[in-house]
Formats: sequence, C-alpha cells, structure tokens
Amino acid sequence: MIRPGRCAKSIAVWLSATLALLVLAARAAAADWVGRPLAEALNALRSDAFSVIFSSQLVPDALRVTVEPRSGDAAEVATDILKPYGLELQNVAPGLFAVVRADTGVASLPAPAVAPGARAEATPLDEVVVAASRYTLAPGDNGARHLAGAEIARQPAYADDPLRAVARLPGVTSNGNSARLNMRGSDADEVLLLVDGFPLRQAFHVLGLQGPFSSVEAAVVSSLDVYTAGFPVRYGERMGGVIDMDTVDPEAEPRNSLSVSTFDVSARTAGVVSESLGLDGLISARAGLLPNLMDRLATDVLTPTFSDGLAKLRWRPGAATSITAEALWSRDQLATRDPVRGEFARLSSRNRYLWLYGQQQFDPRWNLESWLGYSDLQSMRSGNVDNPGVVLGVVTDERSSQLWDFRWRMHGALSERQSVEFGGEWQVGDADYYYQNSVALAPEVAQLYQRPLQSSLDTVIAPYRRDAALFGAYRTRLGERATTEWGLRVQQASGLGLEATWLWDPRVMFSYELGANTRLRASWGRFHQSDEVQELRVEDGQQGFITPQRSDHAIVGLEHKDSHGIDWRAELFQKIQTAPRPRFENMLNPLSLLGELEPDRVRISPDRAQLRGVEISASYAVAAWAWTLDYSWSDANDEIGGVSYHRSWDQTHAFGGTLDWHGGPWTAGAAFNVHTGWPTTALLYDAAGNPSLGTRNSERWRYYAALDLRAGYRLVVRRGEVLFTLDVTNALDRRNLCCSELLGPPSGVSVEPLTLLPFTPTASVRWNF
Repeated sequence: MIRPGRCAKSIAVWLSATLALLVLAARAAAADWVGRPLAEALNALRSDAFSVIFSSQLVPDALRVTVEPRSGDAAEVATDILKPYGLELQNVAPGLFAVVRADTGVASLPAPAVAPGARAEATPLDEVVVAASRYTLAPGDNGARHLAGAEIARQPAYADDPLRAVARLPGVTSNGNSARLNMRGSDADEVLLLVDGFPLRQAFHVLGLQGPFSSVEAAVVSSLDVYTAGFPVRYGERMGGVIDMDTVDPEAEPRNSLSVSTFDVSARTAGVVSESLGLDGLISARAGLLPNLMDRLATDVLTPTFSDGLAKLRWRPGAATSITAEALWSRDQLATRDPVRGEFARLSSRNRYLWLYGQQQFDPRWNLESWLGYSDLQSMRSGNVDNPGVVLGVVTDERSSQLWDFRWRMHGALSERQSVEFGGEWQVGDADYYYQNSVALAPEVAQLYQRPLQSSLDTVIAPYRRDAALFGAYRTRLGERATTEWGLRVQQASGLGLEATWLWDPRVMFSYELGANTRLRASWGRFHQSDEVQELRVEDGQQGFITPQRSDHAIVGLEHKDSHGIDWRAELFQKIQTAPRPRFENMLNPLSLLGELEPDRVRISPDRAQLRGVEISASYAVAAWAWTLDYSWSDANDEIGGVSYHRSWDQTHAFGGTLDWHGGPWTAGAAFNVHTGWPTTALLYDAAGNPSLGTRNSERWRYYAALDLRAGYRLVVRRGEVLFTLDVTNALDRRNLCCSELLGPPSGVSVEPLTLLPFTPTASVRWNF
C-alpha cells in the first residue's frame, strides 16, 4: 500500500497538477477567436483526429476571424469561422478536411502540378518520419506502423483482441495461445503498452495462463501505433518495443452498441453530456465466461469469469484546450483443475487505472500534454500440485501494488526547418507481497533437474520504487531531402535493494529521400529498463530490485513504392543487451498457474544477449481489398559463460500475410503464419533407460503453421445496423506443438507433447445505433 507520507505527497501532486490544468483551461476559455488570423486559427485546431488543408489563395494571411464560434469539436469551430467568407470544409479522408468554396461542390483538392525535374513542396517538418522500425498500413507518416480501427476490425482475432493484429507484424512473435508479444527477440515483459498515453502495466486477462487476450476490447480502439525497436525518446521504461493505443473519440460513430458473442457480452454508449459546458464522454464494459478458452486447453474450469471496461469524460472549455478524465478496469476469477499434472489452482485479480489527460495548444506551433494517474493492481493465487512420481507442492501468493504517475510533454517548431520536444516523467510505487510455497520432488526428478528433494519459501515484503526521467529531442531538416533527430533521455531509478542510479539514453535518427517514392531510414539508440514495483519475482526468491538492464538498437531500413502501388520495405536490425536481468522459465510447459512448483523451473542469467535479423515486407491496398506479405529471418541468443543458447521464443524463419476484402454488406479477412518451430530441451535416455537433459534449447519443435479466417455481414435496420461476425482460429486444425508435460510412474520419467489452440470458432452479433 502507499505509505502515509507518500500518500500525502501523491495527493498534493494530484491536486497541484489538477489545479494547473484548470488554470490553463480557464486561460484558454477566456481567449477570444475574433481578430485572430484565419489561417492561424485553422492550424490551431489540428490534432490527431482533425487535420485541415487549404491554399493561401482561399485563406490569405489578411483574413481574420470575424465571429466567435460555437462550443463544439474542431470541425464545427472551423465551419463557423469559415462561413462568413463563403468557405466550408470538405471531407477528403478519415480525419482529413479541405477548405473549399461553399458553392463549388468540390469533393477533394487535386495535387498541384509539378514541372518535370522539379521537386514538390517539402513535407512539413513535423510530418516527416525519422524513426526506423516503422511500417504503415494506414494514411499518415507518424513513425510507426499505424493500424486503424477499421483494419483491426477486419482482421481475424481470437476473443476480439486488438493485439492479435499486432502479432502479425514483421518481427513480432506470439505462441498462438497468448496475446503477449515478443518484439524482435525481446522478452514480452520488455514491451511498453500505452492507452491514450498512459501506461497499462498488467494488460492481459488470466495472466497466469500466459494472458490469452488483453483487457482492452477492440471495439473501443481507434488506432494502434507499433514500434518494434528504435523508438523516440518520449518513450521510456521498457526497452523492447512500444504499443501506443488510442481509444475512440466520444463523438465518433457509432455512438452506442450492444454485443453478444460466444464468450462475452458488451455495451458501449458515448456522446455529448453537456453542449453548453463542452462535455462529452464514453463508457464501455464487457463481461464473460472462459470455458471456451479453457476447454481448448484441455483444462477443467470451475468458476471462469472476467470483466473489463473503459470510461472517459472530456471537457473542452475552448478550441485549443481539453481535459479528459479516464478510467480502465479489469477483473478475473477462476479455478482450474488439470488431472494430467494433478494441479488445482485458484486465481483472482483486479486492476484499476485512473488518470487525467490535459492538452493545451498555445499557438499553431506549440502544444503541451500532461498526464496524472493512479494504478491499483491486486492479485491472489493459490493451489497445489499432486503429480505422483514427479512433484508434490502447495503455494499461496497475495500481492498488491499502487503507483502514481505524472508525465508531461511539450513539442513545437522553432522554424520551418527546426523543431524540438521535451518532457519529463515521475513515478512512485509501493507494494505488499505475501508468499509461501512448499515443494517435494521425487528422487529421480530431483536428480534430473539438479534440485533439492524438498524446499520451501516464506516471504513477506513491502518494496518501493522511485523513478524520474527527463527527455529532449531536436529535429532539423538538412537540405530538401535529409532530416535528422537527436535525442537524450536521462533517468534516475531507485528502490528496495537498488541505490539511486542515473541512466543516460542517447538516440540518433536519420531519414533521407533517395527519390520521390524511395526513402532510407537509420537509427541508433540506447534503452534502459528497470523493474517496476509490481514486477518483483518473490515466487523465485527475489528480495530486491536489480541493476537496470540495457539494450542498444541499430536499425537500417529502405522503403519504396513501385509503379503498381505496392509498398516494399526491407529492414536490418540488431539489439545488443548487456547484463540482461535474470528470468525464470519452465523448460517444458509454461501453461501452468503454479509454474514455480514444477521441477523444470530454471533461472536463466545471461551475460549478454544478441538479437538480430532482417525483415522484408510488401503491402497493397485499393478501395475494396488489401493484402500484406512479409518474411523475417532472425536470431535471438543468450550468451552464458561464453556459450550461446537460443531464447525460448526464437524463430529463425517466419512467413506471414493478411488479406482483407469488403464489398457491399460483406467483409472477409484471412491471416496466415508459418515459422520455424520453437526451441526445446530434449529428454535423453541412456542404454539403461535412465533420463538426462540435453543442451538447453538445442532441439526444436516442428514448424508452426496457422490460418485464421473472419467473415462479416452488415445488416441495416430501422435504427442503426447489425453486424454478424464469425472468426475461426486455426481453421485447418493443425496440431502445433509448443511444449510438453513431465510424467512419472508407471512408465518412469517421460514427457508428453502438448499442442496450442486447435480449430476454434467464435461468433458474435453487434448492434450499432
């Protein structure tokens, strides 16, 4: 729990930051639009959800705003201030508007003609992508592979999980059962997940069973930005990759929906709360059962329930200011019985996130964002294992963590060729752990894994963390083709067992236009990661936080769009990790709620790790259909005592693709993935039949292959529409081997292979109105 002194300080920070946001809001609310240059006012309305283009002929510098706009969204404000001049907005793409004459009926603005041999007008500096490791599926060029909500909805996704779409990107690995992701060889715990800019620290349901789906429903996601390496300095805390998720705008259609599927029910409502006060909001919730999932994993389930939800209330006192209060919560409760390994376990968890987000546009060039939030993470796990001839054990695990975060970011342009961004982060976290276990191994098994016959652990501990960071980046255009960005992130980490440590993370990015349709990008950066307060591994004997680990990323990428409209991309990457943190794995079977009781639990303490690879991808999209194809070669190795070992999620060769089609009321999607089998440690036998372990991860399961399908139909009804969707995971019902189960008498110590999800259909009906 938060200590009394820290609690008082946290509340003081909360109140101070809230007061500052309100002062900014009052300042903006008092500002008048009348008299401001019209072009400047239009630029001030720009945001991620609203972009406007116009020519200096239609909107010359001499024009001034002559009317005070009504309270509303950016499009309504722009409409009001344009109307006196006979101008209006014309929608040319989602979120993109053009200023046209009201009586022309022009649907879009044609691109200006460029004389042969002449260069078009340079892209605005803030729109140039400098970061490597980015892939684009949607219009825009923001430095990441951008997945729009419509694209996510059309892709096959078990449990309607948006992160399943991320798992299909080049360089991203998932075992099919789990929604947790490894990015370019990094551990799944090294991925930063943000929801509307705020960190989601435990983002998966049933985390004890590898987290089969996330706690954010796809229906509330408007877009996903994914960085698989080399991300900008504004992202810290994790060193493997970033998933930056934006939720839907309260004023976006559809406003209301009800949904029923084979595993859950959900509801959402959104819209204007008070037009006069500039308030709008959204609330979405779902609840369901998990027998479908557990049955596919051959596990008996007694009480499988889950629920989650999102709520936000936005106040816009002026066109340049907004303050949003958001809440996200999730809950799980289940009991499982596995008769094969003799395991009985209970699990319950509850996670709550509350935060304020403020945005202030000072002028067309400068923007301030800030976040102030609280995370409350609670979990309880207990059970026993009675596997005759192998292991007998019992465990009780209760833990709670509370964290406070304050974040801010300022970004703007110094000139047409120079821009900067800078900001800071502050975090305080406290936790309470109560943990007990007792394990007894069969003599043959104890000898096999070099473990004691009996062991026990009793831990009561209250760790704390105090972390702070400052960052800044400078971007400049060199000539007309080259853009470079230099950044530095400075962090201080401290906590139980960890003295205050300063961490310095420089980053350099470079972009060069080789031609009108060809671009070269390169980046190098240093990334540090330290465990947060809820990540202490007390179940494996950890009593304090270790020195932060470090990873250096180097990436070179080439992009080209050919004459047929196909986007091609090739990237080479290397991540060098020095002194990675120790991690604990079950060599045979990770699908256990009580994994630390199993004899195959091992501690892996690499001296360094090398993660490298090359990715080649192609994508194409027209009005009715789109496809992607990609191939990756990668090598993810730990070095221990001068010997290299494959990481458990290493996959040398991977080939995948997606196909989306929509015509009339019908939509269809397909996704396939084929890759080298995952490493495993073989169980060997001598001439007398005595077992021994082979070299760790020196063998591999057979290759993995899966085809997922989705079909949808849209029926227009008197009020709104009804969407019918059918998802099929592993449509070919292939037996993909992932792991194995350790068995005892009567046949002696042996292993039995286990498979991932078989053919699994999921149907849903959603009414949007």
